[in-house]
Amino acid sequence: IFRKVAQKYIHPSCLLMKKKGFDFPFAAWMMGPLKNLVENKLRTLIDRGIFHPDAVMKYFHMFKANKIGPDKLWQLVFIELWFEQFFKGFRRP
Repeated sequence: IFRKVAQKYIHPSCLLMKKKGFDFPFAAWMMGPLKNLVENKLRTLIDRGIFHPDAVMKYFHMFKANKIGPDKLWQLVFIELWFEQFFKGFRRP
């Protein structure tokens, strides 16, 4: 249905193309505009005492050296954001 409607507005060669996804530039964002956020959230996550600090920093350094993709590091950042949202003030005893 969408292709029929789009025929009026989109070049026919574009309508014959197969569907394809797109990626977000997470790595570039995490080393650029989100760098301070990433570093601060990792530091706060370490301070919670849940994760071993060396393991968190290992992922951070591996990401900076392009040895792992941004997804592993972003998961750690997101865990901290989740803690901040739902467990304010939580620290491991």
